[in-house]
Amino acid sequence: IEPIDKWLLDEPEVLKDIQEDIHPNVLGAYIYDLETHERGAPEGNAKIGVGEGHLWCLPHDSNVIEFYHRTDLVEKAGSSYEELLEGITIDDWFEICKNIHNPPDLYASGITGKWSWICHGVWLSMLWSNGGDIYDPKTFDPHGWLDSAEALEVTEILKDLYDKYCPKESINWTEYDTAQQMGYLGRLAGTPWEYGTSAFVKEIKDHEYVWTPYGEKIKTGISPRIDPNKPPRPNMGGWGLGIVSHVKDEDVKRAAYEFAKFVISKENARRYVRATGQPARSSALLDPENLKLMPYFEGHEKSLRICKWRHPIAEYWEMDGIIGKNLADCLLGKLSPKECLSKSTKEVYDLFVKTGRIKS
Repeated sequence: IEPIDKWLLDEPEVLKDIQEDIHPNVLGAYIYDLETHERGAPEGNAKIGVGEGHLWCLPHDSNVIEFYHRTDLVEKAGSSYEELLEGITIDDWFEICKNIHNPPDLYASGITGKWSWICHGVWLSMLWSNGGDIYDPKTFDPHGWLDSAEALEVTEILKDLYDKYCPKESINWTEYDTAQQMGYLGRLAGTPWEYGTSAFVKEIKDHEYVWTPYGEKIKTGISPRIDPNKPPRPNMGGWGLGIVSHVKDEDVKRAAYEFAKFVISKENARRYVRATGQPARSSALLDPENLKLMPYFEGHEKSLRICKWRHPIAEYWEMDGIIGKNLADCLLGKLSPKECLSKSTKEVYDLFVKTGRIKS
């Protein structure tokens, strides 16, 4: 792809509008400086149009880990949507679970537990929220990081939550399975770490999007704090529209830019929401008319303000799969939490040696 600010810098009012309405955490994921190798906010300092800092895509879709919950059941347990919107602790959630857990009809908590989801979709946000990370950002060595005390604590918490309050079949769930179990079947009171998706609240019927059976009772908040003194750091997802560099026709590139600009525009935002999209613009997420369609957008927007992006390395998904498979074995009782992390540390280290990221 080539820098999209090749055109954007010629339209300062458009650039200003985008920078003011798309949160820096979201826009920053698509900013990169070719010279310093810095990324944008929140982890880096690269700026659009400064040095070799460029915007490489226009974010049209936002996504982030958030806390889906049934407001009626949370209130029954003595808490409230307002409390979960601002963020409760994991101890608070265990207490709520204790008061509403009634299997097999109602499970207090759910997780997207499939090995290909459990790491980036659940565990990584827990780890970041506990002040940990997978590897040393300078040396890439996972020793002392992936097997740290912070990582062990969140792995033990996840195992405890799964054993006490989650359906055992959730070990095979993707996010769409979790959405069906909560929005369609009403079997879950909450899922504390889940990517934003309208599948919890909307379904298509007779070519129209309507509420799922439990959709009007479902909202989101900030995922639980592991340590009350440390801020939650939910994992970010989302999509951006870029322009491929191998196309030589400048008119075609210009048309692609104009299309991307329209997709993320304010005028298109409500149409995008009606089609169950999750716009990147804060004004669209908090638009009162859009909130009537997707009430969970309020929690979604709050979570975007504190999110952190995935590790920007080519080995990311292979690393994610290694940790995810070991976490699944841990939840199933095949590995202890400590064994899970020791095995993951060795395998991620070996992966980085194999790719040349770490010199053995």
